[in-house]
Parts: sequence; structure tokens; C-alpha cells
Amino acid sequence: MPLMVSSAVPKLLSFLGLLLFINQGLLAQFKIIPIPIKQEKNTHLNHRQARTTQDGPLALPFWDDFSTSHKFPDTALWLGSQNVSISRGAGIQPPTFNVATFDGTDANGNVYSENEISVGLADSLLSKPIDLSGIGLNFQNTVYLSFFWQLEGFGEIPDPEDSIRLQFRDVNDNWVTIWSMTGGDPTISDVFTQETFQLDPVLFYHENFQFKFESFSRLTGVFDTWQIDYILLNKGRNGTDLSHLDHAITSYPTSLFGRYTAVPTTQFYSEGFDAADKLTGASVGYFNLDKFLQPIEYTAFVTDTIRGEILDTLNFNEPDPSIPGPFARDTYTTNLLDIGKVGNVDSAVLELTFYINTGDTLLVDEVIGTDTTFTDRFDLRSNDTITTYFTINDYFSYDDGSAEFGAGINQTGGRLAYQYELFTEDTLTAVDIYFPNIGADFSGTPIELFVWRDLEDSETSILAELSTTVKSTIGINEVQSYELNPPIVVNGNIYIGYRQSTDQRLPVGLDMNTDTGDRIFFNVLGQWEQNTEIAGSLLMRPRFGRGAVVTGIDDDRQPDKVLKIFPNPSSGRFHIEGAFDKVILYSSSGQQIPLKVLKTDLNSATFDITGLAMGIYQLRIFKGGKSFSKRIMLME
Repeated sequence: MPLMVSSAVPKLLSFLGLLLFINQGLLAQFKIIPIPIKQEKNTHLNHRQARTTQDGPLALPFWDDFSTSHKFPDTALWLGSQNVSISRGAGIQPPTFNVATFDGTDANGNVYSENEISVGLADSLLSKPIDLSGIGLNFQNTVYLSFFWQLEGFGEIPDPEDSIRLQFRDVNDNWVTIWSMTGGDPTISDVFTQETFQLDPVLFYHENFQFKFESFSRLTGVFDTWQIDYILLNKGRNGTDLSHLDHAITSYPTSLFGRYTAVPTTQFYSEGFDAADKLTGASVGYFNLDKFLQPIEYTAFVTDTIRGEILDTLNFNEPDPSIPGPFARDTYTTNLLDIGKVGNVDSAVLELTFYINTGDTLLVDEVIGTDTTFTDRFDLRSNDTITTYFTINDYFSYDDGSAEFGAGINQTGGRLAYQYELFTEDTLTAVDIYFPNIGADFSGTPIELFVWRDLEDSETSILAELSTTVKSTIGINEVQSYELNPPIVVNGNIYIGYRQSTDQRLPVGLDMNTDTGDRIFFNVLGQWEQNTEIAGSLLMRPRFGRGAVVTGIDDDRQPDKVLKIFPNPSSGRFHIEGAFDKVILYSSSGQQIPLKVLKTDLNSATFDITGLAMGIYQLRIFKGGKSFSKRIMLME
């Protein structure tokens, strides 16, 4: 029987391919798509040993829980490592932190096919050859491979035509299917399940044995998701003992700053932020993979990365009073950070490290009688320590700085807003956004940036607006700053966002490892709605600083106060109601464009801009020696 690892946390709704607005045949989506990524250096240092590559087949044991991998599988163990992606937050209560995610894209975020209906072989995870030819008689019939798997996780549920399988390479170089699972079955558990399979000595004890996992799904995106974790191939095992002498952290620490991963200095030292409901204790998940009780002590400390000193020990050798039983899960939480120990600094990067003292050692190589030998190639303490970072600077963020996907809407004139809460009055100087290049380079695309007091669409809702274009993004996770001129004073809740001028999906970076989806709002056809489907955090941040400020747009300079311009957005023709002397049309880059006048009288005029490219244009309206600017959007 497989080991069923039960989940204590309700599963979030699937966030892929879900439709958020349908109206009279017009389909507008707030949807996510994968971002091509580059391999990055692993930063986990505690108890981590670099696995050196070797020529020729590997030797037993073979073990990987992906805790030492970042984005890509370990090339010392796997071939074709640019295929399956290693994910931080895709699994729900995995055996250990990090899982191998199988879907319709490779590890670089590239789809396997541009054909929307294409279904077939997608991700695969292939082991390096492993020499099993020297298995002694005393270990015959004791070589087993085990692994954990999960349907969907924080991905998209596989359909009935989707599947995943495990295959072994036999002595005749044939691939033998050992296990398979098909999607679309409502009886399949969505928690991590462990499987174990014995290797037939006649078929598989040879010097170039390999195994591989393969998924079959839609080939056009992050669809039909399966998660694989904690793979062990070794001798001296049996099919009834599914335990492991391992006790592991299963998740990255939550934030010390409540929902925020970065906080402006002015906000960090404010009385409102120092309240217990804002400054919180971070927590991690834990899993006992052993069949015996295991006393646990955990330590958590915060390091000032600039000074290289431990600022605060939040917990030190704190015992778990419950003593986790066989296959039990638990959560360990830090005490509150002492703000006074941070000191009065302009900026800081705080490193939070969790370490659980589990008694784990190296992976067992073999047991003969009462003698046990260990392999120095695999250290089971690698999943006992985890580190993450939090920033005190001049901006707010919910994200962890890394976007696994992009999220956006595909509606001309559509608006996207992100809610932030301030705890004291501050000066907003810029809005930072990461617009990744996914399938197309969106640099130069006109957008209107906004800061809203609320989403009521009233005359007082808009605190600031800026007509600009998407800035070029070259690097991965490269956030660009869009400066407000002049800056504005804000307090309480604010919403930052934009209105787009294209019906192509304009993506904003989406971090899957944190979830503030309830603070995302969208407006595709005139009504604001709160996101309820997509889990994650946008790389869209308010930035603060000093400078000349205003409290909002001066009412006397708003053309809507003296003139009415409609419809806006426009399909080509628009009207100005009210008296004016002259009007000039400019492109988003500042170039003057001839404006066709269809009708004019003392108090109104009708204009035609049909034939111009879809996008945002600027009207400069002159009256009584003064001039006003008004943006107008041209859409189909």
C-alpha cells in the first residue's frame, strides 16, 4: 500500500487557464504564463556538499530530494536537466522543500508546441546510468526505487488524456513501464503519495541501468501538472518499510514582516507597523519521514548581511513539545523580531535562517548485520536548514524577488490594480514593475500608470497618473522604475497599477512562492473585480523617498472639470464638450499628429483619429491662455 501523506491545509483553487470575465462573446482573461529562466547559483550553504560529476555509471545509492537544486535538476545525477523545472512553491506539503514539476513547458519556460491543441510527451526526468552489475548475492532482491508524487499541487489539474509514468531500462536497452497514473480521476488523492518498486535482478541488474519519469499533457503551457519528490534507489530495502531516517523542512519561511517581504524604512519604524499584527513570527513546515518518534529542536536567527552579524536569535534550540510521531507533520514559528536590534538604518537586508536539529546524518549505504556504513555523497541534513531574505529600504513588496510566471490581462483599455497598506504618511516617488518578455518584447508599448485612493472611479479616486511606455527589460526579474513627477503624499490604503493599450496579454512578473492574490484587482469592461483565482504576488511595488510633493492632481488643472471628453477609450471618433480655443494631438513619444475635425461649434467639437495605431495619445487643449493635457486611448 502506498503511504498517504495527509494535508492539513485546504488546497487553493487551480490558477491556470481560469476565465475571469465573459461578456457577450468577448473573452477577457487575467491569466498566467511561464517566464523563460536562467540557471542560477544555489545559495543554500548549510550542510550542502557540491556533488561532483563523474565519468561512467553512478554507483548506489541514488538519492535526490531536490533541496540542493535551484531551478534545474542536479547535473551530477540527471541527464537533460533543462527539461523538468525544480520549483520552490509548486507542491502542497511536499516531503521536503523543492519539488520536480512536470507540465507542458521545459525548465526554461519554453512551450513544446505552438499548436494550441497539441498533446503528447512533455517533460521527462532521466537518470544518469547506474551500475547495478555488482550487486552481491546477499543483496539480491533488495534493490528498490521509491518516490513521492502529487497530482496538480499549486498547478493545473491533469485531464483524463494526461498521464505520468516511470520506466526502467532493462538489459536489452528496452524501456519497461513500471508505474503510470492518469489524470481526470476524481478518486485520486491530491496529497503526496509514496510508491516503491522492486527491481527484478534478471532484467535490471546491469551496468547501465537507468530510470526516467515522463509526463504526457498539453504542450502549450503550464498545464496538466504533476509533482515528484524524494527519489531513493538503494539496496538492502524491502517493499513494506516506507520510512526514511530523515526529518526535513518542507517549506520556505514565511515573512517576518507579515505579508511583506520588503518594507520602506519610514514604514518599518512607524508605530503602526510595529504592532504585533504587522510584525510577525515567520514559520516553516516540518515532516518526519521516519517510522519512529523523533525529538526535534529548532533554531532561528536573523543576520544583518551588510555587517555580517547575527542581529537577533529568535529561537535557540527550542524543543518541540509534541515530539513528532511517525510520518507526522508540524509547524515551527519564530518569536517576533526585536526592531531595536536592527538599529536606526537607512536600509538593510535581513537573512532569516531556520535550522532543525533532527539527528540526521549521511545517507545509509548498506547494513550488514549490526554494521552500518554511510555514503559521503548524500547528506540528509541538506533539508534541515533553509534561508530566506527580507529587505528594509525605500519600497514595499509582497514578492520574493523572483517571478516564475507572468500574469496579465488581454483587453485593450483593461486596468490592473494592486493594493498596499501604509502605516504612516509617506512620499510616493515611483512605481516599480517587472514586465517580462514572454513571447514578445513589449518595450515601447503605451500604458497609463495610476495611483488610486480607492477603486470607486470617482473624481477623487485618482491620486496620480502618468502616460508612459513599457521600459525595455533585458535581465530576468529586472524591475523597472516609473517615476512620478511630482511625487505625492499618501497614507492608508493605496492602489498602484496601469491601463493598457493592447489586447495582447501584457504580463507582469508573478511570484508563486508568496500569495497576495486577494490584493489584485482587474477591470476589463468598466467594473472592478477582486482576483479570486490566481495565487501569487505581482512584481509591482510602490517606491518612496524625498522630494517636492503634491497631495494629488490639482482640480483646477483637470480638463474633466471644465471639459467633457467622450467616449474614452474611443474606437476612432470622440467629442469634446465645452468651450476651448485649440486642441493638438501628440503620440505617446511626443510627436505631433494631424487631428481631423469633423464638426465644431462654440461649445463642442467632434474629431476623428481612425486609422492611427491602437494605443494612448495625448490631447493638449488650450483655453484662455492656459493649456491642459488629457490622455485618450484608441482601441478597436
